[in-house]
Amino acid sequence: MKFPHWLRFKMIQKSSRDNARTPMQWTKDGGFTQGIPWLKVNSNTSTINVENSLIDSNSIYYHYKKLIELRKSNEVLTKGSFKPLYMKRNIFIFSRILGKKSFTTILNISKKKHKIPIILKGKVVLSNYNRTNLNDLVLQPYESILVKKEGAK
Repeated sequence: MKFPHWLRFKMIQKSSRDNARTPMQWTKDGGFTQGIPWLKVNSNTSTINVENSLIDSNSIYYHYKKLIELRKSNEVLTKGSFKPLYMKRNIFIFSRILGKKSFTTILNISKKKHKIPIILKGKVVLSNYNRTNLNDLVLQPYESILVKKEGAK
């Protein structure tokens, strides 16, 4: 059976991952040549781009660099056992435990603020909102916090 061209194109459009992606935004104007990219350039390219990320020490680029550095320097994060602590309503809290050391990750994967639903203790070692402690129990939208605890069971 042969599908008409218009129907094939419509089927491909519906199932293609291209609908969920945009080209890498290198500069404020996209950083492309005079040519037209295969995919549509996102409208936020003037604010969200690599050029801006390299200037901003609090950008997601530098946050990921710190995460990778922590992971490479802490065996707990690579070899520790996984223990889920809370996983409801876009809040995920879990620990990685190795011996008497543990790291707890707190994630808010929503665009709304949420209260941290469980009591946690330890030292904040990384946060994308520059949080330094757990005194503030409100998670900001898309906040991630990594907490280190010594002497865990």
